[in-house]
Amino acid sequence: MDFILNFPTDWKNNYFEKKILRFENVTFYSSEEIPFGNLPTILEIINLGQTSNDLSTERSNFIVIRQKIKIITNAGIRVIEFSNCQFVDK
Repeated sequence: MDFILNFPTDWKNNYFEKKILRFENVTFYSSEEIPFGNLPTILEIINLGQTSNDLSTERSNFIVIRQKIKIITNAGIRVIEFSNCQFVDK
């Protein structure tokens, strides 16, 4: 899952660059935002820690571990569970 951001690279001169915030192996995504007339602004990202799901059977041991974050925007809240996250130049 990719979020395309106008990322501030020079606050003093009000300069922004297009960046991609890429989430890999997303297993959960929830968006609770109000209708908004413009693109939302990320105000805060809260680390909710690791989650683990035991998918083991009698024959195999299989535990899935994911990171979970909450993204607070000026339009509402998004929650994502994923295995890896990185910034990518667009």
